[in-house]
Amino acid sequence: MRLRTRTSRILAILSTVIASVLFGTVHPNPAGAAPGDLVVSIGNVRMWEPDVGRAAAEIPITLSFPIGREIQVLWELRPCAGTGCVTVGTDVAKPKVMVTPIRAGSGRAFVTIPILGDDVVEGDEVLDVALVGVNDPMEQVAVSSDYAQGRLTVLDDDAAGFPSRFIAMGEVEAVEGDDDDGTPVIRTLGNPVTLGVPEGQDVFVEYTVDGGTATPGVDFRTKQRLIQRIPAGHQRAALLLPAVGDTEGEFDEYATVHIHSVSNPLITVTADSGDMRILTDELPNPV
Repeated sequence: MRLRTRTSRILAILSTVIASVLFGTVHPNPAGAAPGDLVVSIGNVRMWEPDVGRAAAEIPITLSFPIGREIQVLWELRPCAGTGCVTVGTDVAKPKVMVTPIRAGSGRAFVTIPILGDDVVEGDEVLDVALVGVNDPMEQVAVSSDYAQGRLTVLDDDAAGFPSRFIAMGEVEAVEGDDDDGTPVIRTLGNPVTLGVPEGQDVFVEYTVDGGTATPGVDFRTKQRLIQRIPAGHQRAALLLPAVGDTEGEFDEYATVHIHSVSNPLITVTADSGDMRILTDELPNPV
C-alpha cells in the first residue's frame, strides 16, 4: 500500500517550484518514476468496426490522483506490420494531434482514434499506442513504467452472415488510480458500443452491470439499469460505469456489462456483453 500525505505532496510541489524558479527547469517528463508515484497510465480497448462511416475508439488514460492543474500527455502510434495489424490511414484515421489534456481536478482522459468502417473480411487487427511524455509545469508527473503502452483491437464485423445493421459491445481495460488521501475518486469508464451504420433516429441502449470479481458499491457504483443514447447519425457510444479508485493491495478486477434492450427492434444485437476490467496499480497484500 502506498503511504502518501497531503503534507508530503505540498513539500514536493514547493521544492519543485523553488527549483524551477532558480534553474528554469520546466520540460516534458520522460518515462519513469515520479515523486509520490504521480504517474499517467494507459489502458486497452477492444471495439467493433462499423460497416460504413467512422466510430471513435477511446483508450483511457489514468492519472494516479487528481491535481489542481492541467497537464498534457504526449503519445504516439506504434503500428505493427503484416496480418492482424491495423493500417493507419485505411483502418483508422491518423490523429492530427497526439496530445491529450487531463484537466485540473480530473483523474482520467482518453486517447481518441477514429476507426474507419469497411466491408472487407480481414479479421481482428491491433494497434499499439505508447505514452512518450508529460508536459507538467510543476514537473511532478511522469509516465508509468508498468502501463506505458496500450492497445486498440479493432474487431472485424465482416464475416459471412454478419448483419450490416447491428449493434455490438466491445471491452475496455483501465488502470484503477488511487484515492485522494482517503477521499474516493470516481473515474468513469465506458464499454464501447458500435452501430454498423448510422441511424436516422436516436438509439437508446438499456444495459445492466454484473459485479464479476469487482464489488458493487466498493469498486464501482451503478444503478439496477442504465440507459445510454446514441444520437442520430452517430455510430459510437460508451456504456458508462463509475469506477472508484483506492490504494488497497488487490488483483485486477472486472465487471461485465450487458445490453438488455435496444430502442429500435430492427437493429440486431450481435455482441450483447463485454468486460470492463480494472487494472490494479497496487501490489496485492501478502497472504
